[in-house]
Amino acid sequence: FADAGCDISADHVVRFETDFVKQCLDSLAKTAKIWNRDGTDFHEMREGNTVFRTSMTCIRVFDLETGERRDSTFDDLATITRVADALPNVDGVCLMVKDVPDSTLHGEIGEFVAMAENTSKPLEYLCEKSAAFDAAIEMAAAIRGGMDKLAEKPYFAHTVTPLPLYYAKTHTDQIIRAAECSIPITTGTDCISGAAVPYSIAGSMTHCFATDFAGVALSQLVRKGAFCAPCSDNLFMEPLRGNLGSEVPGLLADLATRQVMTHFGLLPMAGDGGGSGARRFNQDAAFDIAAGMQKMFFTRPAVSNGMGGIDSGLTYSLHALLLNND
Repeated sequence: FADAGCDISADHVVRFETDFVKQCLDSLAKTAKIWNRDGTDFHEMREGNTVFRTSMTCIRVFDLETGERRDSTFDDLATITRVADALPNVDGVCLMVKDVPDSTLHGEIGEFVAMAENTSKPLEYLCEKSAAFDAAIEMAAAIRGGMDKLAEKPYFAHTVTPLPLYYAKTHTDQIIRAAECSIPITTGTDCISGAAVPYSIAGSMTHCFATDFAGVALSQLVRKGAFCAPCSDNLFMEPLRGNLGSEVPGLLADLATRQVMTHFGLLPMAGDGGGSGARRFNQDAAFDIAAGMQKMFFTRPAVSNGMGGIDSGLTYSLHALLLNND
């Protein structure tokens, strides 16, 4: 960043000049193809096309035997992945649930294995440990037949999840590695208005774009033309309960974000259609899913990452996934 002319303070805060950021936005790749396991078909992230993927990184599931909510496991991820593989309207499979009992490096690597073993569809991965991302790249290259072939036909997209205005080293390491290896990457933080950022649409959007554009800038310094798409979410705390759930400002912020992305010629990425804030799969969840899918019609994001996630993204529901597919 210093070599690129950015001002870096003594407390390691990077300040970006407007012209430099605009240059990085201009050189950013605006489309990306994610190929299936066999390298015979792909879905494309581009303007005017919405790819529907499953929800990500839930930490609970409803037990198929008891119906009770419990921590998710490796076996749950494998089972849900097989179901998603069989559903025709699921275009790609994300890391739907975490292996909560094994939160080590071994567990994160295993999550990529669970997806690769149980679906032939294109994948989206997320991890907190850089070594897990390196391992995923090595596995994907082995499946594809070499690093050069993986760069030609990427097997998975990768998501980096910084905090608002703050990138941990593991996140910058992953952006650098993705740009070097031609792995399409998205940067997405959850700007929770009323908690992490100011309680206003403008305040939330400003934090989202500032965070995303910093990741974009880093990717372009590593390799001009790398795909690093902004995909942060505007979320709003429901004041009465302190939970997520203020849908009206969230919808307005999504529509406004879509306009800003179009203004800069960027690919509109963030879409959460198919998710629900309901604690269980019930009438509230069915309504949320229907309304969320309608929102996707108006915002037309390149990717909709919400299928199957309920309880504000904490719990995964196979019933919700099946309704999403319908």
